[in-house]
Amino acid sequence: MSYKEYSSRGLAVRIVVIVFYIAVLYLTVPFARDIEKFLRTHNIFTAGVYLALGLFVLMGAVGALRYTGFRLINVMVLSLLGLFYILVVMQYRVIAEKIHFIQYGILALLIYNSLSVSTAGFKNYLITLGLVTVLGWGDELIQALHPERGYDIRDVFLNGIAGALMLGVIFTAEQLRRRSVSAPADHQS
Repeated sequence: MSYKEYSSRGLAVRIVVIVFYIAVLYLTVPFARDIEKFLRTHNIFTAGVYLALGLFVLMGAVGALRYTGFRLINVMVLSLLGLFYILVVMQYRVIAEKIHFIQYGILALLIYNSLSVSTAGFKNYLITLGLVTVLGWGDELIQALHPERGYDIRDVFLNGIAGALMLGVIFTAEQLRRRSVSAPADHQS
């Protein structure tokens, strides 16, 4: 199998994953309030959101460290970035809004990785951010169709912010990896 065939198959699988992920996001819109009510009734909604957020940041940090290499500088930079990510999320007082950072952070990562097969550089970041924001807007349009949900332009911006934060993590990880790869062995931490 040639590299071109391998890349096109890999891209096809990535696109299927993105479509499936978006379908799950969109199809759960009618049930989101019921799920939230159930979890609140059992007093596990807030703890569940914070647990999911913590796992998301932890898994992101481990993934980024595997990508960049376990050097001291990488651990320090990515730890600070993880703390920054958490601080930004904590600025939002409504617990349900914190879920956007997980949902659209994952979407940004999936889209960016798919685009990286054929697109590189700053263009990849712009296209990813645009797609995440448009798809987040689509989520809000679907919510507007349901009587128990509502359209909120602030959530569209929140989805874009979540995508931008993830792209910041990706950019930082790529820079750390380049630095790690280009650093001579005797200068590594």
